[in-house]
Amino acid sequence: MHPECEWGTPTITLQFTGELVPIEANFPYRKPKVPQSLENFFNSARSYPFILHRAQLLRFIESKPAERYKVVSDLIGLAQLEQIEKTWKEVRIMQIPGSRQRKINTAET
Repeated sequence: MHPECEWGTPTITLQFTGELVPIEANFPYRKPKVPQSLENFFNSARSYPFILHRAQLLRFIESKPAERYKVVSDLIGLAQLEQIEKTWKEVRIMQIPGSRQRKINTAET
């Protein structure tokens, strides 16, 4: 222990703009109580962490070249963006007069 430090439980306190109560996390780690208004933010942070872990880096290094895009995509969350792009392309095709996709959709209705 450092001579200028007081003994106690290490704590991290986060104060978000617009939130009245700060969020505290103690060591050893215990999941902090998160206000409902911030749950989506914290869930997103868990899904796409800011820290690149050793296991993630090794998975990228050890993957075959053809698999590297998938690994990077998972690391930075491209899967959701790719789904949005795919949907936009499908909608655009459906709006083109005479497109095969438009005919199929029209025939189904």
